[in-house]
Amino acid sequence: EIYMKKIFVSVLLVLLVGVSTIMGTYAVIINVVSDNGVDKIVDVINIKDLLSDDNGNYNSTYYDVRNELNISDSEMDVLMNSSYLNDSLKTVLDNVVSYKLRGGTKLSNDDIYNMIVNDVNNDDSINNILKNKVIDKSNVYRSDISDCIYDLDVNLISDL
Repeated sequence: EIYMKKIFVSVLLVLLVGVSTIMGTYAVIINVVSDNGVDKIVDVINIKDLLSDDNGNYNSTYYDVRNELNISDSEMDVLMNSSYLNDSLKTVLDNVVSYKLRGGTKLSNDDIYNMIVNDVNNDDSINNILKNKVIDKSNVYRSDISDCIYDLDVNLISDL
């Protein structure tokens, strides 16, 4: 159960997303400052950040995701460096902040899944085989995407 949740969250992180508190071992906390009611995430968080430790070494989640997708390190690099996926990750993180701090509306499972599909389909650096693996694996976990993402912790550091 815990292992499957970890893989699920990990796959989502690589796909977009990924955004999440990595179950058990790695925690992502979104630090936010508010300036005249505008919430700003303090640090840029990208997919690679979520799959590596403070020293830049890949964490166990990286390997879980790579194995779950059955892809190579170079294919993982393509996904982690995708501007489309990283831009969507920022969108999702901003939405998590809005939801947690201001009572905004959650993105639905379908919204997030559709972002993943659009991102991988629009990114020419991702080959068709890899696109299909990402889309198929995302669909497997589609019904749980939103719940995992909105479990992230948000820390309001200060109002400026």
